[in-house]
Amino acid sequence: MAGLYFVIGFFTFAPHVLIGLFARELCPSKPSTAGGFVKALGQIGGAFAGAPLMYIVATYDWKAAFYLWIAAGVCAGLCFLPLWSVKPTKAVAVKKKTQ
Repeated sequence: MAGLYFVIGFFTFAPHVLIGLFARELCPSKPSTAGGFVKALGQIGGAFAGAPLMYIVATYDWKAAFYLWIAAGVCAGLCFLPLWSVKPTKAVAVKKKTQ
């Protein structure tokens, strides 16, 4: 069972990190704000996802819930599609603090 948890965590953590990194790359002047905004929206979505999912499972079944997740994943991918070829405007130099 621990191996299964490892595999699930491995495959879900990478997209989680890449979405935050993508937001930081699109807004190089304020990367922390962009990353925080994306993470905050993800937390809000996670907080409110339980009630609609519970309603779908109670009204229909788990098969309908899985179809909903598949449709949501496809929609999310389509939302990112226009940003596929976007490149940062310029690199922002970071000064290292010396002690």
